[in-house]
Amino acid sequence: MISPTNAFAYNDSYTPSGRPLPCKNMTRTNRTIAFSLLLAFTAMLLASCATQADIDSWNSRNRPIQSGSADPDAQSGKPVAPKAYVPRPRPQTRDLEAALALSDDQFDLALAALLFSRAHGTSKPDVDSVLARLDKWGATLGTRMAKFSSPTHRMDLLRRFIHDELGFGYDGADPRGLNPDNLMLDRVVARRKGYCVTLSFIYIIIGRAAGMAIEPVRLPGHFAVVCTETTPPTLLETTAGGRPRGMTELYTAYQMSIQSVEQNGIYATPIKDREAISTCYNNLGGMAVYRADAASALKHFNKAVELSPSNIEARYNRAGVLMRMGGTANVQAAMQDLNEAIRQDPNFYHAWCRRGGLLARHGEKLRGMEEIAKAKRMRPDEANAYIEEGVLLYHEGDLKGAKAAFEQALDREAGNEDALRNLAAVESELGNTARSK
Repeated sequence: MISPTNAFAYNDSYTPSGRPLPCKNMTRTNRTIAFSLLLAFTAMLLASCATQADIDSWNSRNRPIQSGSADPDAQSGKPVAPKAYVPRPRPQTRDLEAALALSDDQFDLALAALLFSRAHGTSKPDVDSVLARLDKWGATLGTRMAKFSSPTHRMDLLRRFIHDELGFGYDGADPRGLNPDNLMLDRVVARRKGYCVTLSFIYIIIGRAAGMAIEPVRLPGHFAVVCTETTPPTLLETTAGGRPRGMTELYTAYQMSIQSVEQNGIYATPIKDREAISTCYNNLGGMAVYRADAASALKHFNKAVELSPSNIEARYNRAGVLMRMGGTANVQAAMQDLNEAIRQDPNFYHAWCRRGGLLARHGEKLRGMEEIAKAKRMRPDEANAYIEEGVLLYHEGDLKGAKAAFEQALDREAGNEDALRNLAAVESELGNTARSK
């Protein structure tokens, strides 16, 4: 998956003018190259999940917590207050739109996720049967957890129950998040495999049922959970056996802006359950893009933004679809999405690349190229800014410049499909037929 990893905090001193951008033809009849569509999914592409290398790295730094025979608070002489498992009454509705419209205090993540699966998956699950199964697991864990008050032990019980006893794990065969089975909660329950979004749902549903305070969180191109029983809250990496990750590591790994975390609550901050379902729609839209189904993709991205206006990755993805659809209104709407994404997270590298390309193709070449240059400085080792530059140079007829830009992209990411495809098209037009294959 392509993760919208970020760079240093950038003070956005320029916002494109609100005047209508001239709608220019976005293709040339004598050119075959395609504009790159780089998607930034949460979970996943979707809110993207960890690679196996990521998981191995986290595991080497975060060893399993060793469970003792008794709560450490009890050993210190403090009384342990038992926590009885009390099932939460669920809404009666079995209609997806009705479930999504429930108030925050009535919203039920398990119900909404299963109704989403029934509406958009192929298996058409028996919702109540799967809910009963999840409730049973929660009750089992809740009985065990009643003996402990230490958040450390409670988190350890949760992750061991989910991964060791129930056997849930990350589906490493689907690193780009394109397998629908990993998005549909009923299939994840049946297969005991999923990715960051749905494994996090398992943590939240079972953990809460057992009496734990567990909340969903977004990370750039990723998804996880936090246990709010600790101070500060502890983020658990659900694709790596529930290993804890500290904020210092998260800021380093994702280079998040302070604004996106502490001011706007976009990343590494608990979100509402409704916003978690927004990520499902974003990922569903990404699958539609890969099927070249623009109408469905736009519908799903619209729903993602409706459920969570702060889902800036859905805004970014929607902008890509609107740009491909073309037309003045769509281009203007795409620009608004990109403006808002960058406003909420000034480190959103992919949005800077895309907005720069959009500006340059629609009458503001200088400003567009400035934004692409800015993106290069933000993440000098990323390929996407060079791909955008190459596409722009190509459509200006500068084939040698485009070739150099695509080669620089490949220097940074040797297997980038957009760069490889575009470079082959340029080589063909330059007459280098042997290199165009």
